[in-house]
Amino acid sequence: MKSILPDYDENRVYTSDIKKLLKWYEILHSTVPEIFEPEKSSE
Repeated sequence: MKSILPDYDENRVYTSDIKKLLKWYEILHSTVPEIFEPEKSSE
């Protein structure tokens, strides 16, 4: 987690919170994958 979130505080974030975060990512990625694709510039 620290490589992704440098300000990650192990004392204030529970393992269950990380699991929820990953579950939300999985749900979003499976239902609306286009939000994770880089935007194409229209120049």
